[in-house]
Amino acid sequence: MAQIKRIKVGVASCGLAAGAGEVLEALKRNAGEIPVVGVGCIGHCYTEPIVEVETDNGSVFYSSVKGTDDAAKDILALSENGRFTVPEKRAQKEALYVTRLAGRIVPCDIEEYKANGGFDALKKATAMKPSEVVDAIKQAGLRGRGGGGFPTGMKWSFLAAKQVPEKVLIMNADEGDPGAFMDRSMMESVPFQVLEGMLIGAYATGATKLFIYCRAEYPLAIKHLKIAIKAIQEAGLDKLPGREKALEIKIKEGAGAFVC
Repeated sequence: MAQIKRIKVGVASCGLAAGAGEVLEALKRNAGEIPVVGVGCIGHCYTEPIVEVETDNGSVFYSSVKGTDDAAKDILALSENGRFTVPEKRAQKEALYVTRLAGRIVPCDIEEYKANGGFDALKKATAMKPSEVVDAIKQAGLRGRGGGGFPTGMKWSFLAAKQVPEKVLIMNADEGDPGAFMDRSMMESVPFQVLEGMLIGAYATGATKLFIYCRAEYPLAIKHLKIAIKAIQEAGLDKLPGREKALEIKIKEGAGAFVC
C-alpha cells in the first residue's frame, strides 16, 4: 500500500462553512506522526470539505468528508469510499494559472511558497528597469479582475508617470458586487502571491506605500494577509532594490457597504 506523506484539509471559508474545521481536528487526532495541515481552496467548493492525501504514489482526494474519527480512519487507510476526482468535462476546460497554488500549499508558510516558485517573479521584475516591467504588463494584456477589466499596464503607467516623493498603490479587495469572491479566495489561499504582485507593482510604479482595502467580513483573508505581511517584512522583501526605505504596507477594513 502507498505510504502517506502528508494530509491537507481545505480550510478556506468555503471548507470551514461545510465543517472542515472538525475534519482537520479528527484527522489530527488519528494521524499519529503523519503531518496534517490546513490549506486553501482548490476551487471545488460544491464538494467541501475536501481532503488531499499526499502519498509516495501521488495524491488521493476525498470529498464531502465528515468530521468524525471513523471518517478520519477511513482516509488514513486510503479507503476507496468517498474518493473524489475532478469531473472530466470540467478538467478539460480548467487551465490553472493564477490559482495554481491555491489549496496546494499552506497559505501562510513563506518557505513552502518559495519552494513552489514564490517570489521568482519579483526577482525577475527587479532585474529589469521599472519602465520595462510596466511595458511587459501592457504587452501581456493583463487586466483587472473586476467587471470593467481595465488594463493593468495602463493603471501602472499612470502612477509611474507621477513625479512625487510619496506614491500609494491601492488594492481594492472589498468585492462589493454580489457573488464576487475571487479576491477573498486568493487572499485566503495564496496571500504571499497577492502581496508579491503588489511588490512588483510598487517596483514598477515607484510606489512607496501599499494600501489594501478589504471588507471586514473577510476575517480569514485579513488574518492571512497580516501573517504574510509580517513574514515579508522579516525576510526584508519589503525593501525593494534601489530604495533606502522599506515599503509601508497597511490593511484597512471596510465598513460593510458598497460605497464606504
